[in-house]
Amino acid sequence: MATYGRCEDLTSLVVNPNSFLPEMAIDKVHLLLVESRMMREDYNREVVINYISGNYSSNKHLCNTILSGKDDATILELLEFIEETITEEIEARKRNGLPSF
Repeated sequence: MATYGRCEDLTSLVVNPNSFLPEMAIDKVHLLLVESRMMREDYNREVVINYISGNYSSNKHLCNTILSGKDDATILELLEFIEETITEEIEARKRNGLPSF
């Protein structure tokens, strides 16, 4: 996530997959990974903004407003970050002997 001066980018304040992934069922984690990859491959700005706001933020309206002000490259970078975070969660579960499919 980007940092601007002394202020952290607002996106990182409303999009935090690490806050809920550890408690989520593994099948849902895998579903989120597949969905995020599909969103990146078939990129549609409005659909992706709504997807991120609905699945990765506890404040959908604020997240939607913040992401609407971002350029496409930043939104795609955020999707990549989300995919990496999900993959890390799956790998962590494997290392800890938890179900990971």
